[in-house]
Amino acid sequence: MPGYVKPFPCVLARTIVRALTLSVLMTLSAYTSVHAQESPAIPPNVSLEFPDFPDLPTPIEIKKVDDECSILKTAGGFRAGRLVMRGRVDEASLVAFFEKTMPKYGWVNKGSIESRKSILIFSKEPGSFCMIRIVPQRFGLATDVEIWIVSSGNQAFS
Repeated sequence: MPGYVKPFPCVLARTIVRALTLSVLMTLSAYTSVHAQESPAIPPNVSLEFPDFPDLPTPIEIKKVDDECSILKTAGGFRAGRLVMRGRVDEASLVAFFEKTMPKYGWVNKGSIESRKSILIFSKEPGSFCMIRIVPQRFGLATDVEIWIVSSGNQAFS
């Protein structure tokens, strides 16, 4: 019979399409589960305010002071910045926040100076450094957080 197609090629084609679809779904599922593990959920009290530094957690109670922030970026991946934030939060709770939260993002506490103006020093491999200076304003109106951060991306000024 002319125009009659045998069922075998159709069955074979459907089987191939089903196998390909199943393999694509399994690959996407594996990709999604691996990448879901790489980026943990952000806790409710943490803000990632600076897109250029996605591994720099800050408390949601303090806000960026745009006029006082500056960021340097090069084509080779080097990033550095002076980031200033301000809020009505006491100094001790800010120190505790950074000491507890920074290690969760891979930062290692290298030391601190705690006085009326506290300074925290962190590093992260390869070649990233962060200094956080916490300064309460007069009369307890607010607290300034000044963050100096360098993230080399292993290719400074290339």
